[in-house]
Amino acid sequence: MELLNFRGLLGFLICIASSGHVLECAHGPNGHELSGNVKSLDVYGDSGMIHLLLATNTGDQKNASLFYTSSSDIGSSWDSYTPIDTSCAPAFARGRGSDFQIAASGKRILVVWMQHGTGFMGRGPLSSAFSSDGGKTWRNVGNPADDGSDGDHAFIDLTADDRGNFHAVWLDKRSGTDKGLYSAFFESNSQKWNKNSTLDSKVCDCCWNVVKSSRTGRLHALYRDKVPRDMGLAISHDYGKSWRKAGPVGDFQWMFEACVHVGGGLAIEEKEGKDHLHAVVWTGNEFDPGLYYLSQKNHEGSWHEPLRLGGLECSLPDIGVSDCGQLAIAWIERASDRNTLTFLKHSKGKKMDPKKAIRLKTNVESPTHPKILNVGNSFVLFWSGQKDGREVWRYVRL
Repeated sequence: MELLNFRGLLGFLICIASSGHVLECAHGPNGHELSGNVKSLDVYGDSGMIHLLLATNTGDQKNASLFYTSSSDIGSSWDSYTPIDTSCAPAFARGRGSDFQIAASGKRILVVWMQHGTGFMGRGPLSSAFSSDGGKTWRNVGNPADDGSDGDHAFIDLTADDRGNFHAVWLDKRSGTDKGLYSAFFESNSQKWNKNSTLDSKVCDCCWNVVKSSRTGRLHALYRDKVPRDMGLAISHDYGKSWRKAGPVGDFQWMFEACVHVGGGLAIEEKEGKDHLHAVVWTGNEFDPGLYYLSQKNHEGSWHEPLRLGGLECSLPDIGVSDCGQLAIAWIERASDRNTLTFLKHSKGKKMDPKKAIRLKTNVESPTHPKILNVGNSFVLFWSGQKDGREVWRYVRL
C-alpha cells in the first residue's frame, strides 16, 4: 500500500443538499484515497484536533490494515496516513457498525480493535495500541478484556477523561449464554489496562455502544438492553470504578427476540459543572416505531417526551452538541433502491423541527453509519459508502 508522506490541501468535491445549501466534502490527506476497502472508521475530537482511525482490506483479505491521521484545522488539511503495526495482534474488521475505536488527550492517543477468534462470525479478543507522541509512533498495550477468552468481543467504544486516561466499553459473553456490557480503564502513565467492570450482564447481542466522559470524571454509556430492547444508560461517578444502571433512554417497552443492529447516539452538554444529556435512539415498537430525539429534564433525572424524527426507515443515528449548545443529528434514511444521508441542525432555545432536516447528495452510493464530531462551535460529519466498486470514506464540514 502506498502511503502519503506529505501534508497538503484537500481536493474538494462539491455536494449539493436538497435544500439548496452548498456543502464541501472531501477525503484524506491531499484528497487521495487509501487503497483497499474502508471496513472501519472512527473519529475523536480533543482541544481542536480531529483524530481519525481507518481500517482497510483488499479482496478476500481476512485481516485489515490500520491507519491514523489527524487535522488541526477542522478538516481543511490532514497529516499523512500513519500505519499502526498490528502484526502481533492482526485486526479483524467485520465492517461498519462494529468499528474499531480511537480516543485522544493531548499527545496521548489510544486505539482499540478486534482480532479473529472463535466467536460468532469469527469475532475474537481485543487488542490496543498507544501513542504518547501525537500518533507518530505506536506501542501495542494488550487486551482490555481480562476474561482470557478468544471468543466474541465486539462493538467497542472508547473515550478519554479529564485526567488523560482512557475508558473502553464492549460486549462479550463471559457470563455464559448472554452477552454483557463491560468496561476497562487504561492508565496512561503505566500504559496498562485495569480490572474490568460490569455495566450490564444481559444486553442485546449486536448493537454498537457509546461511552462519553465529562470534565469531572463522570462517564455515561448508552447501549441497547435485552428485555425490553430499548436503549439503556449506565453512569459512573468515579472514573469507571463503579457503575449504576440509570434506566431506559426512551421507555418504549419494545419486546423483541432478535438482533437489531442499530445503536444510538449520545452527546453531553456541560452546564455549571453538571451534565445535560442529548440522545438519539431507534425503536421497532409496533405502536410508535422510528427514530427519536430525547434530552434530560434535570441532570441524571427523567427525560423529556421523545420527539419523533422519522419512521422505521430512519436509523443508524448519531448526535453532537457544540460548545454553544447547538445540536447536530445525522442518520441514514433507507429505501429499497438507495440510502440517503440526512442531518438536522438545531439552535439552542428554539423548538426542534424535524421537517428542517436536510438530505445530502453525496458522490458515493449507499452512504452508511454517519459519525458527528463537534470541534468547538463547528460540526464535522463523517460517513462511508460505495465509489467505483470500492468502500470509501467521506466527510463534510457543516
